[in-house]
Amino acid sequence: MPNGGADCCFQCGFNRVNRLLLEKGRPKALAQSGGDYCVIRDQPISQPTETFCVNYHRYWTGEAASEVPAGPIFASGHYERGYSRIPWNGSHEPQLRDGDDTIEGWCVVCGRRFVFGIRVGTADGESKEFCGNVHYVQWWKETHPGQTLVWDESRD
Repeated sequence: MPNGGADCCFQCGFNRVNRLLLEKGRPKALAQSGGDYCVIRDQPISQPTETFCVNYHRYWTGEAASEVPAGPIFASGHYERGYSRIPWNGSHEPQLRDGDDTIEGWCVVCGRRFVFGIRVGTADGESKEFCGNVHYVQWWKETHPGQTLVWDESRD
């Protein structure tokens, strides 16, 4: 999967592995070690180059950034009519693959069978499966009333 953009967790100042020693106002070293963790959301990040949020902090500029989480975390969705960002379901990251396999199943929105879909965990410990980004985002919006998405991840 390609890198989803420069504003990802991999480069964010709230990623624990980017809490750098500063020398003359510049990062001294970048210690990416696989222990990616968002300190303001108290959330491990499994794919930092494919994970985003509006709190992205350009720590190297010295700019101030809000440590109050705003909106959901986003993941790179499937490439459908362009790159898309889809929201996490709370602390549950949408899965596009199951190991080396694609996500196969029946879409909970339209009922269609698919072989290249999305699976996401829910608060009750179950999981839901979707035929693509648009139906996942449709379900997400229905289950998260009142939350606004920053990016047009559904492209609808």
